[in-house]
Amino acid sequence: MICPVSAGLVGVCLTAISIIQVAIQPHHGRTIADDMLAVDALLFLAAMLSSYFALRIQAHARLHWLERIADATFITGMIVLTIASFVLTYRIGA
Repeated sequence: MICPVSAGLVGVCLTAISIIQVAIQPHHGRTIADDMLAVDALLFLAAMLSSYFALRIQAHARLHWLERIADATFITGMIVLTIASFVLTYRIGA
């Protein structure tokens, strides 16, 4: 489940970065939210790739190691996405 959801969330992060660049930054200056979303997109990409390779690997030791990486990066990405949404909502770091 992490693989397709993470791939979709990379698109969400990139869309949000584009909206920030076009709509928010010219009027309110620079925010930290676009930087957070760029890092977040990389976290979701790492979660997606490790989940994908966990499905492809035959060795059980690597399989569990990749699953743990996928879980940790996905949860970290969700936390960063939540914090970025608060930053956008309350204009923290403007």
